[in-house]
Amino acid sequence: MSSWLSRVPLQGLLLAASTLLPPVASAANESVRVWLTTTSGSTLSKKLNAEANKAFGPETGSATAIDVNEGVTYQTLDGFGGALTDSSAWLIFNSPRRTAIMNDLFSVSAGAGQSAIRLPMGASDFARSNYTYDDTCCDLNDFSVGHDTAYILPLLKQARAINPEVKVFAVPWSAPAWMKFNNSLTGGGYLRNDLYGTYANYFVRFVQAYQENGVPIHALSLQNEPHNANGGYATMQMESNDQSVF
Repeated sequence: MSSWLSRVPLQGLLLAASTLLPPVASAANESVRVWLTTTSGSTLSKKLNAEANKAFGPETGSATAIDVNEGVTYQTLDGFGGALTDSSAWLIFNSPRRTAIMNDLFSVSAGAGQSAIRLPMGASDFARSNYTYDDTCCDLNDFSVGHDTAYILPLLKQARAINPEVKVFAVPWSAPAWMKFNNSLTGGGYLRNDLYGTYANYFVRFVQAYQENGVPIHALSLQNEPHNANGGYATMQMESNDQSVF
């Protein structure tokens, strides 16, 4: 190889290299539309306001370069979407514009086409009240998703009817208070060591109950914000080792 290279003129090597490399695409001067949402204190000062179009500038030596290679793929995406909390579900379900809202969110042809929903398993920081699926110590004999059948499950089924690709990702903000060392739904606190099995069955019962109500659970996460010990809403602490054991 070295003897072959020694006989090839430099310009020939450059020409050969240029024919092997993929063409370089540039976004310079391409125009993009911009929508902006900004906060002002505790309120939104701009809510998806249409801003003036922006144009990509030419590449410079000091600018951050973003190279997109369509021939290389990594992990796949399950979908894009948002959280359906207790309070948001209640507001949408009772809105006279419920159908329009749901179509705006989930319709592929006429709306945002959202395909993923993050669902709190019980109360969260956006809940009308603190609740779990079994608030009675000390077994799961009173387990019920009855709270969700009023307005959460109907909306989930409506979302899946509008867009069959919708996937539900469920995650608890806290285990029931009686399963925790601090015996409280709020203020963080850790899961009792002797109730890991009971809490695991709590997850199983939840998935089964949702399946029976026509809403399959695509995936589960063990704990929302596992270092959050906020005293104003449902929270629980769960270290990585605890999650591994669980």
